[in-house]
Amino acid sequence: MQSNGDGLVTVAGRLGWTVSEVPRLGPGGLPCFKDMYFYATRTFPDCAFYGFVNGDILFTYDILTTLQTVYKV
Repeated sequence: MQSNGDGLVTVAGRLGWTVSEVPRLGPGGLPCFKDMYFYATRTFPDCAFYGFVNGDILFTYDILTTLQTVYKV
């Protein structure tokens, strides 16, 4: 994988994040979200939540507390 995002992949790996290739691209080279969700659910079957957020959305430090509360309800 060679792109301008390679530095981000390296940083993500150092933070312990899993970085994967996009499973399938649709017309115009856009990622197919359906395939991305299927990949995520197969790769991480024990996750309580699966989601997508645009890069311009910022979360506060308490996002994990919020998700844990929702999970308990």
